[in-house]
Amino acid sequence: MKSQINTQGDMNESKLPIEAESEPATEAKLTPVPAVALLRGAGHVFDLLLFAFLTLIPLIYHTAANEAYNSVKWNLDIVEFLTKAYGASMIGLVLALTPLPIIYMRLFFKRLMKTPTPGEMIAGITSYSTAPGIEGVVQESLYGLAEYVICLFALVFAYIATFIIMYALGIVDLIFQNIGFTFQSDSLIIIVASIIFAGSFITAVGFGFVPHSREDIASFFDDYCQLTVKRLR
Repeated sequence: MKSQINTQGDMNESKLPIEAESEPATEAKLTPVPAVALLRGAGHVFDLLLFAFLTLIPLIYHTAANEAYNSVKWNLDIVEFLTKAYGASMIGLVLALTPLPIIYMRLFFKRLMKTPTPGEMIAGITSYSTAPGIEGVVQESLYGLAEYVICLFALVFAYIATFIIMYALGIVDLIFQNIGFTFQSDSLIIIVASIIFAGSFITAVGFGFVPHSREDIASFFDDYCQLTVKRLR
């Protein structure tokens, strides 16, 4: 009897380390919090740019159809070009500066199509309202408005960060010029500034959607708008 009890005790003790090790192993497979924030930030930025582009389709069409690239200069003449006979272009330009495109996008995909947005499919994380009727519409609209406000603050941050970093790089370039080296090139400056701006913008947007933890990937705005968040992969 004692040998059986000891044998069972040894078996139970041998199982404990295995069970204890299984939890950290599962947790290690989860995406780190900063990576989740950046993924969601990139997804939101993609949605914003995509639907801002869609609102500008009339302007792009009329510009191409009327050979505006050759006949219109990007100065005060562009105001006359937009307001003269292209009402649809002007409306699209105004809409692109408002939260309406991003709100409409969420309502279209979430309430009508019942699918994630294109940006969420790229990020692999989706958020959606489970509330029925008008309540769900309001929650999705509030979330779209939150995305718009976060993107506005992120835009300001990206401009400031780009200016500071490019100013610092300019000082470094002057130092190298004094010792006989130069890295200054207009195309290189544009490329570097664009990369810095895009990275700063995505990071700032992602900061607004930082998840609570690896397991709970919902952010403050998800909780505030009462949305459910889940991984797509």
